Amino acid sequence: MNPKVIWRWTKPILATALVIIISYYLYRQITSGWHELSGRIGLRFGICSGFLLLSAPPLLGPVIWWGIVRQLGGRMSAREAYWAWSAANLGKYMPGKVWNIAGRFYFSPDSKIIIADSILIEVLANLWAAFVAAATAIPFGLWAPGVAWVMGVGATVGLLGFIWPSLVQKAIRLPLKLLRRDIPPLEAFPRKAYLLTTLYLYLIWLVGGVGIWLFLRDLGYQSNPLAVGGANALSWMAGYLFLLVPGGFGVREGVFSWLLAGAPAAALAAVFTRLAITVWEIIGFLIGLGVRPGQLRCTLI
Repeated sequence: MNPKVIWRWTKPILATALVIIISYYLYRQITSGWHELSGRIGLRFGICSGFLLLSAPPLLGPVIWWGIVRQLGGRMSAREAYWAWSAANLGKYMPGKVWNIAGRFYFSPDSKIIIADSILIEVLANLWAAFVAAATAIPFGLWAPGVAWVMGVGATVGLLGFIWPSLVQKAIRLPLKLLRRDIPPLEAFPRKAYLLTTLYLYLIWLVGGVGIWLFLRDLGYQSNPLAVGGANALSWMAGYLFLLVPGGFGVREGVFSWLLAGAPAAALAAVFTRLAITVWEIIGFLIGLGVRPGQLRCTLI
């Protein structure tokens, strides 16, 4: 039988098995300390503040992406960018890990070449920002077997955008050149803009880390906010680089809990983070739906 056919049928089975195993691991961790956690769960300051701070990635992400598009010469408005990003973002929960990218091409009115450049730059900058967040957490106790491998991949990939921004953009244009398609002039993305984008994304990682730390503090888990933020960033990197499950579902939660020594509060915080961000992603989608222009233009290249 064709190996591609075998993989197509095997992949969803493996993904489902992985999610079940990690979910069971988290369940065991939470239930093992439930007698202590149950009395601390409620509308407390840390839990409510943590929920609010976790709104930063899904609500500010469209603004950062819009800045990248404009820097590349795109002409879409902030409203158009917010709608395209927030609508496409929900596609990451669909199998295939391509719908959140394909959605931006579909909803964005700008040149598809510019959209391709902007998405790649955003991903590279976010990987680099996550690496920096994880690296700054190492002096505060964030370390475990396998951490160096994930950080190394994230750092290497993220550095590509800084060292060779034009080379990355040229790589996107190569297939179109081979097809002899008309290509808009290359608008090189400046290194300064890449560093600023990375800084903004790094600050978002810090804000999210503080939110999770406040949640953990209310549960009685003593930790450092930088260590928690680094664990959150590193678990995101692991989930993003793991191509088997949509949205890194299960992988991020399992890695986050493991990095914080598998504590019951850490497992509960991992689930809380996933639910909170999903809620904010839906809210972001509704905001985008409310601000989107009535007529969206589309281009093929």
